Amino acid sequence: MQELIFTIRDPRGLHVAPLGALVRLCCSFASNIQFSCQEGSCNGKNLPAMLRLALHRDDSFALRVSGQDEKAALQQINALLQQYL
Repeated sequence: MQELIFTIRDPRGLHVAPLGALVRLCCSFASNIQFSCQEGSCNGKNLPAMLRLALHRDDSFALRVSGQDEKAALQQINALLQQYL
C-alpha cells in the first residue's frame, strides 16, 4: 500500500473541474484508491462520493492506493493534485 497526505491550496477547494479529471485518472488504474478525511472516506473512482466529501481550502486528506499498479497510480495522482490543487 502507498499513502500520501495532501492539503488543498486552491481557494475554491476540490471543485468539479479538477475532481472530474481526478476521478477519470483514478478509474484508469486497477488499484484500489481510497480518499479519507474528517468528513469520511470514499472510493476515488466514485464521482458522487467524492463530491460529498466537499473538501475546501486548507482541508487535508489521505490518499491510499493498493494494488498491482499502486506506485504508478500514486505518482500520477500526486502530479495531478499538484497541478490543480
